Amino acid sequence: MRFKPYSYQRVRVTVYADGATIIREGHGTGEGHGTSPGEVHDIALKVAETDATKRALATFGKPFGLELYRGGKAITSQTPLPSPSSVPVPADSRTANLPPGSS
Repeated sequence: MRFKPYSYQRVRVTVYADGATIIREGHGTGEGHGTSPGEVHDIALKVAETDATKRALATFGKPFGLELYRGGKAITSQTPLPSPSSVPVPADSRTANLPPGSS
């Protein structure tokens, strides 16, 4: 006997940054194939969750979400990130007024 369940999932991604809250949602579907009801249900659920998560993250744009749809292919034209020593670090207002050695 073969089973073919379908799953529909909704995922909500919440990001807290600089005092702002950004909420994005994604919806996904998945289907499983196999002979064991538990196995195919688990596969369908995982596929739907992955699809929904990718859709939610893709709304943040290429650097964060759209790269998930590349299929694991390497990007050769991407420029490397600068080394940490060459990136200026702004003074953090929370630690700027603390005595030396207390941060």
